[in-house]
Amino acid sequence: GVKVPAARVRRIVGEVASALAAAHARELVHRDIKPANVMLEKGTERAIVLDFGISAALVKRGDSGGADTRLTQKGTSLGTPQYMSPEQAAGEDVTGQSDVYSLGVVAFELLAGRAPFEATNPMALAAAHIKDAPPDLLTLRPDLDSTFSALVGRMLAKKADERPDSSEGARALLPSAHALVEWPPPGLERLQGDMARAERWLEGTMVLLLGLFLVLALQPSLEPVTFVGLVTLTGFGSLA
Repeated sequence: GVKVPAARVRRIVGEVASALAAAHARELVHRDIKPANVMLEKGTERAIVLDFGISAALVKRGDSGGADTRLTQKGTSLGTPQYMSPEQAAGEDVTGQSDVYSLGVVAFELLAGRAPFEATNPMALAAAHIKDAPPDLLTLRPDLDSTFSALVGRMLAKKADERPDSSEGARALLPSAHALVEWPPPGLERLQGDMARAERWLEGTMVLLLGLFLVLALQPSLEPVTFVGLVTLTGFGSLA
């Protein structure tokens, strides 16, 4: 019943989309995106996606010629009816776009203070997801940026191929994420090891030289002292 400020919704939904993009890149579909499965870290309010308990993962049968299969099979409609995608409600196969639809429902609810579809039983909710158009978000939230409203509308498209993918949603909602650079960059493990060894060698050499100079400085000498044939030290270690 509360309409959340648009800037906060953009950040939360963008971070969830980013998490889903990471899962989808690994061929893992969550299948149950809803507010109860998104936790906010205390202090930073970073959004964290939980509970992949009914997720669908692609499993390879090898090179024996058999087709791929999923751990949760086509024909099931596991999930939460209020946040189900049309294809999931119909018991069809799910993809990452199904998660995007569910995230669109969450975004709509955060912005409008109500779900896009309301019904008295799960079957009616499933039917609404399959055939009913959601209310106009700008009518319920006139202060909302039209670009953001249009993105949520695309996320709630009935046809999966008309929705943005999770990575597109993350880029649109978190433009600052474009500048993020993974550090250390992947593939530099060997170089990092070489640099660490060189650093340790340099530190050891500096300690050795410092100790040698201290010894020379602390012992009085009337005779010039030649150091490795490179420089001449006289008196208390001054350079000649």
